[in-house]
Amino acid sequence: MKHWTRTLVLFILLITVIAWAKKYFISLFFHPDRYVVTAPKYYRVDHEELFFLSHNDRRLHAYFLKSNGNPKGTVVHCHGNSGNISQHFPELLFLCRAGYNVFMFDYEGYGESEGIPSPAAIVHDAQAALEYVTKRVDKNRIALFGQSLGGAAATEAMAKNNEVKCLILEGAFTTYREMAWATKLGKMLFFITPFLIPDRGPFKSIPDVAPRPVLIIHGDVDSKVPVRFARKLYNAAKEKKSLLIINGFHHLQGCEGTPEYEKTIVDFLKQNLP
Repeated sequence: MKHWTRTLVLFILLITVIAWAKKYFISLFFHPDRYVVTAPKYYRVDHEELFFLSHNDRRLHAYFLKSNGNPKGTVVHCHGNSGNISQHFPELLFLCRAGYNVFMFDYEGYGESEGIPSPAAIVHDAQAALEYVTKRVDKNRIALFGQSLGGAAATEAMAKNNEVKCLILEGAFTTYREMAWATKLGKMLFFITPFLIPDRGPFKSIPDVAPRPVLIIHGDVDSKVPVRFARKLYNAAKEKKSLLIINGFHHLQGCEGTPEYEKTIVDFLKQNLP
């Protein structure tokens, strides 16, 4: 009787640990915020605020930020795991000043978008964004820009879309599973992580982006997403590819407006969206 009691207690403990770990890992990758912080109208940028449908028929919220003057191309942006587009768009206004449209959207469950985020859903959302944008702008001048979690959405979506001309990744991880293993809890629970976290991400799909150009950007002191992931992605990518490791920069710190960061991205777009 004691043996069965001990077994039952251990089983309940294991289930509890797995449930708690799964909740933790979900929060690690998806931390949506419904709160609207600011809006493009306060920044005197020509824009549209709109909704479009995801592949799941969910309404997704988006900003279409217009370029200064005739557009040189359009950048479709996939943001990171936290916040929403009302918090992220100011970081991308340098692209509008450089002559590029920026289309940025919230994944399911973020901001004013309907639904619940997941690794599969954010890829479908990025695909739907590309399909929407392709109908509105010159499809020969579209780039994808994925930051952090957005790198997973952007890379897989681009691998499935032949019309996007180039890809920019910043602070991206390799796979969800390797990112989980990079955390303290993931290291402690390494034996159950494969059962909770999918083995998908930019590392799996970046070879299929070729021969289209890829620019990978990372801070060398990124404490959230280890810089070794950027090097691994670079090695997995085929030609054409570029890698910028910014000394002394943390996670997504480049978007604070450093000249090297902005110049590298704008030059890359000039070369690949002629």
